[in-house]
Amino acid sequence: MKTKALMILACLAFCFSCDDPYENIPDDKSYNGKPFVSLSSESGVINLNGTTKGALTDSVALSHRQDHDITVTLELVERFTVGEVGTHFTYENNLTIPAGAFYGHFKAEALDVKEDGDVKISDYKLSVRIKSVDDPNIIPGLYGNKLEGEERQKRYKTISFRK
Repeated sequence: MKTKALMILACLAFCFSCDDPYENIPDDKSYNGKPFVSLSSESGVINLNGTTKGALTDSVALSHRQDHDITVTLELVERFTVGEVGTHFTYENNLTIPAGAFYGHFKAEALDVKEDGDVKISDYKLSVRIKSVDDPNIIPGLYGNKLEGEERQKRYKTISFRK
């Protein structure tokens, strides 16, 4: 019993003698780099509510307010999209972040998402990412995880569909 108590005391003494790993982190933890625009999240859902149609209004976020309108262009990520743009769904590929605002909005719509043979409604996916921004001083999108053997890719948003 005496040995256990000594071990516990030794462990406590060791822990309290260690440096605080957070003591050298400045109180100001805000990002001070170039402004960037990013998708508001990595996923979204359009609820079809028993029909083949539905819509989702989503947003992109700007890290620093600007004194002028910002135009953001979205593009389809074909590799992760299941279904056809213009047939099954569509999305607004240009949106504006108004001067002084942090957010801009775009709409994705289900046009005709229905079960077709082996394809279930939940199999359809619409994936988009930020392609460009009309201001060269704003970084367009953030980069995601790097897959082995390929270049780092921009983050994308996948919109799925639910009955």
